Amino acid sequence: MASINTTTTSSAPPPATTTCSISSQPDFAALPIPQDINIVSTPGNDTSWPGMVLCCAPNQVQIVNRCHLWCEVPARYFNGTDRKGAEREVMDCVMRNRDKGEGVRIVGTQFNGGARKGVRGLVWGVVLAGLVWGM
Repeated sequence: MASINTTTTSSAPPPATTTCSISSQPDFAALPIPQDINIVSTPGNDTSWPGMVLCCAPNQVQIVNRCHLWCEVPARYFNGTDRKGAEREVMDCVMRNRDKGEGVRIVGTQFNGGARKGVRGLVWGVVLAGLVWGM
């Protein structure tokens, strides 16, 4: 009998009974997502959530572990800036486009490459949207 791995990435929504905290982030290195790309992630299970859709385009918003949205950081965030600047820009984008009434939302990034793939290294950042930008 085949088993179903519920930790694979998917763009399909989780079951309606899934409740996700918007104030925690997993260890990205432990997730079944590519480790050689730059990602932005926020808790949630709605792949149509505007904060991620707008900031991830043209890349697809995906779900991992039923409660975390993620996407590859688009190359446009690297135009004229370094990795720290790109990280700040994508996190600012997600925070600006979150639902204002939802309260605090954590946003995390993992940078393991250049604008696409390239120099390996790790820059990891987390910001609590709402605490930094006001609710």
